[in-house]
Amino acid sequence: MKTLGKITVLLGIIALLTYILVDKYHLTMYFRSWSEEDIMSYNDEFVNKLRDAMLDRQESVELSYRGDSTQVHEFVGEAINKVFEMDDSNTTSDFDYLKYCYLGTEIKIQGMLDSYVVTYRFQYNETKEQTKQVDQRIASWMKAMKLSQKSEYEKIKAIHDFIVNNATYDVEGKKNSAYENLIHQSSVCQGYALVTYKMMKEAGIDCRIITGEGKGISHAWNIVKLNSRWYNIDCTWDDPVSPDKKPHLEYTYFLKSNRDFTDHIPDKEFKTEAFREKYKMAEESY
Repeated sequence: MKTLGKITVLLGIIALLTYILVDKYHLTMYFRSWSEEDIMSYNDEFVNKLRDAMLDRQESVELSYRGDSTQVHEFVGEAINKVFEMDDSNTTSDFDYLKYCYLGTEIKIQGMLDSYVVTYRFQYNETKEQTKQVDQRIASWMKAMKLSQKSEYEKIKAIHDFIVNNATYDVEGKKNSAYENLIHQSSVCQGYALVTYKMMKEAGIDCRIITGEGKGISHAWNIVKLNSRWYNIDCTWDDPVSPDKKPHLEYTYFLKSNRDFTDHIPDKEFKTEAFREKYKMAEESY
């Protein structure tokens, strides 16, 4: 008991001295200023490492997090969204492509105070090797078609026609990747939209993947930029499922304005004022 009493007194003295020093020399303000800057830099690195792991299609990754304990849970989830916002011109496998190759993750957080180890366990619809095969097939086709010598419109039309003629819609609804659409020649709308996105970007055409509803059913399509304006393009619906099971090439949903695309309803994230300002849609179909 005497030992315990001495320890208690000693801890009290230390706490008092700490209070006096902090109050006299304003150490709290100095420490907080330094730590916040350090933590911001540390957590930017966290997001970059997370992105690298996801681009590499790693099944799991452990990362160190520093920051307020009340914010750690929010941060580790938001970090994935930050990864999806990063669009590096040196690759077409990030941004929308990575976002729609990602199926989900389990997150485990261990630690205390302001230091944690975060473990992510990912699921994807496409492996690193499969994405590599997609890139190789696209590069080969673009070279054979001499796509680099074509105008923007010619590139967009050639890509649209290739995708529609190459694949058929997966009526069983099990195939949703670019790999399945391009290599195995069958997928649902997500696979069509992913291939469209990657091929357009590889050809130097700005492109986005849009999700929402098509005639009341969950659907995905694209918007592409042509002559400083954006147009809707839906390769899935220009490749209709027919009773004769023969390929059909249509242009019903090719380079359309929103006014001529009313059976497609985008999700809320694509209907904000900020999105509309950044992606100014053409008033008339091409």
